[in-house]
Amino acid sequence: MSSKGLFKYSKYFPFVNNIVKHYSDGKIVKIDDKCYNPVLCPQDIKLEDTSKKYIRITRQEPGKVRLGFIPDEWFLFFQEKTGITGPYVFLVSISSFLISKEYYVMEHEYYSGLSIIVVLYYVTTRLGSQIGNLIDKGVDKYEFTISSSRKNLQKILEDSVAQENKLQESIAGQLMLQDAKKENVHLQLEAVFRERLITVYKDVKKRLDFQISKLYIERKIYHRNLIQWVLR
Repeated sequence: MSSKGLFKYSKYFPFVNNIVKHYSDGKIVKIDDKCYNPVLCPQDIKLEDTSKKYIRITRQEPGKVRLGFIPDEWFLFFQEKTGITGPYVFLVSISSFLISKEYYVMEHEYYSGLSIIVVLYYVTTRLGSQIGNLIDKGVDKYEFTISSSRKNLQKILEDSVAQENKLQESIAGQLMLQDAKKENVHLQLEAVFRERLITVYKDVKKRLDFQISKLYIERKIYHRNLIQWVLR
């Protein structure tokens, strides 16, 4: 297929744009599977030989459909050739041909399947919203149960962590209390030591005062005796 043909149908088949990014000088530009840089490759490259080198491209969102299951690209493909009603005429013609020539045989299973499709369509259109709301309520209830249990567990764990922090703070307070008690004991020992120093000081002072008084009296007696001896 030529470059004109590729780009002609690329608007009807978007995946062509994903495979063929550019067309220049008779060479196809593809996306390298490693660095995603444009790399020129020959036009006559065989996909079966290089299929492992291509990345399988998937749609980010589902494509548009008509009649519930027919891709919109098929209608766009017919629209340019046959007009807007062309795809529908083609579909009716093919269906009439298959049914009239009995290529598609309508047995009991066909009518059973048709009945099932009608019932499913009726249930989906008439009761789908109610069933969906009921299922959504069940899902919401289940999510609420799960989230509430998770929140309760989270609250229990947070309370446990808070209690643990309080215990750690109380332990730190006990350590501070022990240090304060040690300081208090040291202060009491210091007070007793100072009291004993004062007691020793007073006792020594009394003894020294006694010795001084004794020496003063002895000198006074010696002086008086000396005066009396001289007077005699």
